[in-house]
Amino acid sequence: MKTDRKVAAKPRPVVISSLAAKLLGHCRTVTATPTTRYLSTAFPAFNGQELSNAMGEPVDKHLMAQKGHDEHTTYTLTDYGREGRVSIA
Repeated sequence: MKTDRKVAAKPRPVVISSLAAKLLGHCRTVTATPTTRYLSTAFPAFNGQELSNAMGEPVDKHLMAQKGHDEHTTYTLTDYGREGRVSIA
């Protein structure tokens, strides 16, 4: 008789947009805590509204934690945000 082998299932990657993935990757490599003002300087092609919308996606999916409001918003990576699997939509 064949026995059923239970294979350890890998968790599915979290699917996020390409801009959110770019910001997440940037935040993974930066040593300082990124703020909205810093991200506006680092990515001048995008306005503040686009950046805050793009950062809202990783926050909603628990990849990042958000503190503060408007230009004084700071973002910190969660444990899954640092090491988890991410897929780009």
